[in-house]
Amino acid sequence: MREEVHIWRAVANAEVAIEELVQHLSPDERLRSERFRLAEDRRRFVVARSMLRQVIGAYLDMAPSEVGFEYGAYGKPMLGQLLRASGLRFSVSHSQSIALLAVVQGREVGIDVEFVCDRCPALKSINRYLTHAEARELRSLDPQSQTLGFYQCWTRKEAYLKARGCGLQKPLSSFQVSLAPGKPARFVAGVDSDWKLASFHPAQDYVAAVAASSGGVRLKMQEWKPDLQFN
Repeated sequence: MREEVHIWRAVANAEVAIEELVQHLSPDERLRSERFRLAEDRRRFVVARSMLRQVIGAYLDMAPSEVGFEYGAYGKPMLGQLLRASGLRFSVSHSQSIALLAVVQGREVGIDVEFVCDRCPALKSINRYLTHAEARELRSLDPQSQTLGFYQCWTRKEAYLKARGCGLQKPLSSFQVSLAPGKPARFVAGVDSDWKLASFHPAQDYVAAVAASSGGVRLKMQEWKPDLQFN
């Protein structure tokens, strides 16, 4: 598992019976799920948290509800202190109906997924998020490629910041990534050479990226189901 990044995908559609999944959650998570006004938002939250607990529990041979989590200074989730010796690291992201979980062994990882809107929402203010070189490259693309290029750039940057656990304390414009559609995902400047990137499309109209330290980013894709059973 050292060179692999295990990617778990969940689809939070109306067919998922979330009342059974709620049993996987901690008391605090159950209370939080009840605060959502919209049933759709509640379903997405419950599915993402249930997937996280069930998958991590399976790696650790624990019941989902028994997995303990802690949070870093900027909100990065991690295993509780008693479980951290396992070496498992993970990152979760969700957008619309897609939730993704990345799991690695003995190194840091971050994942981000975004639903690709028809129009790039931030082209008018890209200098806030991109380096000058990235902005020039993005503007050089045709309009259709600009939208995808922006989302590829955004998810790659977000994945790295989530892996580092520093939030926006490190500005998005302080490091450079590749962004052109059809070109390999990579860090161009401002990031240590042991960090690697990978991008993929977890569903139609979605873009995702993974950043991992100290090793490869060979992705092993797996589909999460509520009745998941590990061998």
